[in-house]
Amino acid sequence: MVLCASALLALSAAPVFAVETTLTCTVDTFISNAGPNTNYDAAGYVGLGIVGADKYRTLLRFDLSGIPSKIVGAKLRVYYYDGYASPTGAVQVYRVKRAWSETQATWNNAASGSVWQMPGAMGLDDIAPDPLAQVVAPAAYPTWFELDLDALTVDRMRSGYYPNEGFLMRGDWDESPALLTHLYRGRTEVNGPELVVTYQDEVLPTVTTPASSTWSQTLAAVIGIGCIVAFEPLRRLVVGNGSEAAHR
Repeated sequence: MVLCASALLALSAAPVFAVETTLTCTVDTFISNAGPNTNYDAAGYVGLGIVGADKYRTLLRFDLSGIPSKIVGAKLRVYYYDGYASPTGAVQVYRVKRAWSETQATWNNAASGSVWQMPGAMGLDDIAPDPLAQVVAPAAYPTWFELDLDALTVDRMRSGYYPNEGFLMRGDWDESPALLTHLYRGRTEVNGPELVVTYQDEVLPTVTTPASSTWSQTLAAVIGIGCIVAFEPLRRLVVGNGSEAAHR
């Protein structure tokens, strides 16, 4: 019976493979100390960097609810379409911890009546302390650039272990004398930010049965096949020994 059961276990093991899908940005805006209480949702672009003393940071959120299983890879793609100069620092991406509103977020506020712990969304209650990824800013435009995000963190955002409050992008040069770089705005325009997700999937085996068969008949057939396969070598040994005995 153990040998028969092994046949069922073999049938129940489903192959696991990777599926890649590209998500478009559903919620995005930028914040700037140039207008600390101004919401820039209608600006038509997202930006990061600095112009003089004016800093710009971008908030992005992607809908992860359609990803059915564990995320094993995540890559943020952003189109750098113009800028006032080529920065020499790194673009950084952080996981946002605090709820924010696309139409209400400002340099000072995450949403109406809810302030960031630190202006510019850089407090420990605003974002996770370590960046999910960083990459050297492109030296020329227009061009796409990519950031490989920590897949475990993104999967936890999918599963609800972390709330999915999206990402904050900044240039690490925004604390130094550098110039603004603009990034193309996502959501409805061409070349908006994308999140390329790779997740695990599996195909469960199916057993096709005649319409008149019952579940118990199907199970019996499966067990029977398993037993035949399992005991066939033993049958051949016994039959073979018997044939040898008959010829002695």
